[in-house]
Amino acid sequence: MKKVSYILVLASVLALLSGCGVADLPWIWVKPQAKTENAPDAEAGEKADEDPDALYTVNENGEIEMTEEQMYKLLEEYGYGDGVDWANQSDDDPSIPKSMDITASRELIKDTYYAQYPKAKEYEPGDMYEKAWWDYIPDSYDLTGDVFPATKNYAGQEKQYNNSLEQTVIDGLTTGQNHDLGNVEYVAKSFIYEEMKNKYKWTANLDELTEIAKGLDAADFWVKISDRPYFDRDMELVNPSFMTSYFEQRTVGYDTIGLPQFGGYKFSITVWEDKDKPVGWVNDMTDGSFMDENEVYENMGEWDFYDEIDATSDPKKVEKPKVPNGVLINQGKTTGLAKEQYIHKKLGFKSGMVYYYGNGITVDMSYFGGDQGGTFEDALKYCRIICGN
Repeated sequence: MKKVSYILVLASVLALLSGCGVADLPWIWVKPQAKTENAPDAEAGEKADEDPDALYTVNENGEIEMTEEQMYKLLEEYGYGDGVDWANQSDDDPSIPKSMDITASRELIKDTYYAQYPKAKEYEPGDMYEKAWWDYIPDSYDLTGDVFPATKNYAGQEKQYNNSLEQTVIDGLTTGQNHDLGNVEYVAKSFIYEEMKNKYKWTANLDELTEIAKGLDAADFWVKISDRPYFDRDMELVNPSFMTSYFEQRTVGYDTIGLPQFGGYKFSITVWEDKDKPVGWVNDMTDGSFMDENEVYENMGEWDFYDEIDATSDPKKVEKPKVPNGVLINQGKTTGLAKEQYIHKKLGFKSGMVYYYGNGITVDMSYFGGDQGGTFEDALKYCRIICGN
């Protein structure tokens, strides 16, 4: 029987996940220790073997010890262990009143947002937008429940205001309420997306690309969003420049104490406003001409791609295209989109990211290697499929 010593870490984990204090649990911590003939815990170990129901023993030095079997028995006593249906567990606390739900109506959302960000009254809607972001949520969308309901552009999400683990107060709101306020803004942006997708011309159809990505079965769809049009300094309405679809890492299982195990990929897909002309930095102080032909690109997607190269932490490791395709189109030497360009950044633990641009579409994909199964080769393959290469 394998013998291990424990001092505090496992207790802390159990306390965190169960909501009880460390003092309510045995003082334990996984610390592998070689068993020797003259070890001071020999007698205690024998007692543990003799009493199969004991959860732990104390050796002559006052150290608490456990066998592996005892550890799993303790986990089971606190509701953990093999066979628990973690996917259907809930941390909702029924004692938390419904009045804590700050996203139960557009009026509550507005009041909370203004309280958190007082200066927002100047631009929500104010002089910057036609209407506030929360006013894009239609009356038909039910905000009153304990979940944000799924729609065709949003996967749905549980509210966190009543989550027992999300009750730390920061700047007047609990962490759960802060999460809800952030999540409901994505709900609003998904309705903005539905309005904007047919109002303006885009480099690709994001609905179709999202369905292609769902077919890859590599990650879970979360939401499609768009920003709002905004007023410039001349009070002219400026179109949103891009729309994005987000896919989150898939939960593929749970470990013994309920921590989620994730899949190998997460990514976003972005399409850009199609202006039928080169896009780049313009000198608004003179005649509106381009300031630098090296900053002129075919569309926003390619512009964003080159900004990503410049922003990378180690650009020497990135293979840059020799000439931006947008420069060529501005010089009259080409009329086609860049077929394929990408950045590959290697990260630790066999993980990395691929920032891919092709056919007016940008895919920002992270892959997670090792046991999670993500690889650069498959990430690149998925990017090519989504972008039609």
